[in-house]
Amino acid sequence: MNRGRVLEALGLAAVLGLAAWLRLGWPDYYNFGYDEARASLLALQMARSGVFISTGMVSSTGLPNMPGFIWLLSPLFALSSDPLLATCCIAGVNVLAVAGLWRLVRRAWGPLAAFVAALLLASSPWAVFYSRGIWGQDLLIPTAILWMLLLERACRPPSERIRRGRAMNWLRLRAPDIAMAAAVLTAGFAPQVHYAGLALLPATVAAFFMLRLHRRWKGALAGILAAGLSALPFVLALLRDSGLHQAISALLRQAPVSDLAALADLKRLALGQGWEELLLSSDWVWSQPLQRWLGVCRVITAILAVLGLIAMIRLACRRDAVSSRLARLGLALLVVPPLLFIRHSTEVYVQYMLPALPGVFLAVGALAAGDARIRDDVSRRRRVVHQVLSVGTAALVLLTAAGQAAALSQGIRMAGEQALPNGLGTPLGYPRRAARMLQQQTAASGAEVIVYSPGDDPAYIADAAIYEVLLWDSPHRIADGNAVLLLPAAWQARMLAVFPDLPVMAQARADGLVGDEQELPRRAGE
Repeated sequence: MNRGRVLEALGLAAVLGLAAWLRLGWPDYYNFGYDEARASLLALQMARSGVFISTGMVSSTGLPNMPGFIWLLSPLFALSSDPLLATCCIAGVNVLAVAGLWRLVRRAWGPLAAFVAALLLASSPWAVFYSRGIWGQDLLIPTAILWMLLLERACRPPSERIRRGRAMNWLRLRAPDIAMAAAVLTAGFAPQVHYAGLALLPATVAAFFMLRLHRRWKGALAGILAAGLSALPFVLALLRDSGLHQAISALLRQAPVSDLAALADLKRLALGQGWEELLLSSDWVWSQPLQRWLGVCRVITAILAVLGLIAMIRLACRRDAVSSRLARLGLALLVVPPLLFIRHSTEVYVQYMLPALPGVFLAVGALAAGDARIRDDVSRRRRVVHQVLSVGTAALVLLTAAGQAAALSQGIRMAGEQALPNGLGTPLGYPRRAARMLQQQTAASGAEVIVYSPGDDPAYIADAAIYEVLLWDSPHRIADGNAVLLLPAAWQARMLAVFPDLPVMAQARADGLVGDEQELPRRAGE
């Protein structure tokens, strides 16, 4: 193996190691609140109770989400009721997305551009934040990168490698059509994972014409049919449920507004601005050296993104098929999501722009593309300029990634150990350890666990949903700690009060029903 290959392998290993550290490190330090617990409970019901889920949990639009995310979760919860497995799998898929972006850029623009684009994605604060939880939006970036990989494969001719067997030869010849069908299915299924995935539908239409994929119309038609069939359960649920009709009518009656909120959100994502308000608090300030470092990182990223966008437009206009088609895909991914939300009836949230984020990093990769941007007829002096620009871009990206990784690792640890005003909710590790302890204490005797929370309906009460998931495999009951004190005939139970001041606890103590009492740890200040 030559020196260049060794350096490339080391660079890829470093990028994937950083991506895995920031996404898979401290897995139980991430929030496990109502959204995560409700999605987990629906997946458990589908996997363990045989309940077919045709609508997901309620979204920010007022409509229920489509059920695709629950369907993806259910095989994981069939293996284990522990939500830590699903959390780690979602984080792992996001690590694979970094590898997928590297693969895309490596083939089209070379190893240095691939290193730059993948490193930016690996260390992006918003990409890391939206990769560590049981949320549908945490799969938007992997879905967008999978979509690009499939469309790029659909553009290539069938593989010329000879394979044994008639079936393998058929697959070799039909690989571009299969990839086209899978790309269209991915775009059609993306809104079922999260409504922001709708951006991939017009992006697919744009790519179909920009990449001249009309020869793959059979694959596109197959993908449309498959996506339509996958959406059928949700459509039938809409037709049957009068409450859903009212929610749709209320949404349609809202007066739409036109603004550039989506573009501002994309800028926040690209530059890594404001992520601290979700993880730590809205008024969080880093130590002075790190604060300055992050400010420099944002300026660097802004300059590189603007220059990279120019470079990507120039690459998109070239006749080199391999180089230009990735640039066109990147432009489609970068432009369509903000355009889609210029006119909107509901509030635009920052996570709606997640599908466009890989497009930003592709643009910076285009700036570092080096040889891919150099025509054969340019002078030696211009070649040197391009090479210096490529190496300089990589150096600036290394500086940016280091600053962002330092802040992220510090922020994740702090949010997992200390409660901050309006910061991250209670991390998974604390209720998970409480549930595990109770399961161990009751396993031998067969006693049940009674959880007292501020309400007993897991469809609406966060703590009820959380412990319904965590105690799924153990005998348990969820009771309203404000109104209900359960009195079994033969007292064989362990009681867990999620708050120390619930009325039933005072009553249980007054009635002499409480024996040994233990306070379970939470974060400092919580």
